[in-house]
Amino acid sequence: MILGGGPPMYVALLAFFIVGTACTQLGYARKARAGLAQEKGGRRGAGHAFANVGVAAICSIAVWRGLGLVPLFMGITSLATAAADTAGSEIGQLIGKRAFNPLTFRRVERGTDGAMSIEGTLAGAIGAVIVAIAGTAMAVHHLRPGFIGMVTIDKARVISVVTIAAVLGSYVESVVGSLTKNVNNHVMNFLNTAVGAILFWVAWNFIPMFGFEF
Repeated sequence: MILGGGPPMYVALLAFFIVGTACTQLGYARKARAGLAQEKGGRRGAGHAFANVGVAAICSIAVWRGLGLVPLFMGITSLATAAADTAGSEIGQLIGKRAFNPLTFRRVERGTDGAMSIEGTLAGAIGAVIVAIAGTAMAVHHLRPGFIGMVTIDKARVISVVTIAAVLGSYVESVVGSLTKNVNNHVMNFLNTAVGAILFWVAWNFIPMFGFEF
């Protein structure tokens, strides 16, 4: 992934790892007592890792194959989406006062498939912003004139699009989770990162206020 996406993707991946680890470990004992904590002390296996970074890896390959810079930002968005999902779930389960169904907005028990909370949603947005800022800032530095060509990137606009797409991708996962039962969590994680990346592509190509030129 790093060979294709370079430093921007690596920094975004590192930011996701830090955000995800911090949110998972925060209040772990309390979440464990409530039966809401990740198994094995919060350690993730290979399947979980691929579910969260698989889309970013695919986007990195696209960049490596010379398909332009949009796949780079799609990959960063997928990692921001993973951060939004992890932070939203972990913080929501820890301090969320009212869990609700993402479609009906009716109150449900914490831990219910697809359940959301205001606290978790805000935490997810913050997690997404952190990854968006980290990845975009490194991209702007890494893509300086003379490295890959004359590239002008509006950082604020990119960060906004990445964050919005990431939060919406996480929301889509909650909606799907509330409508389906017993779907493998790895599948859901891969789904939300893919949705986040696709939403970035759609916004950048079809919404004029978000688009940019290379």
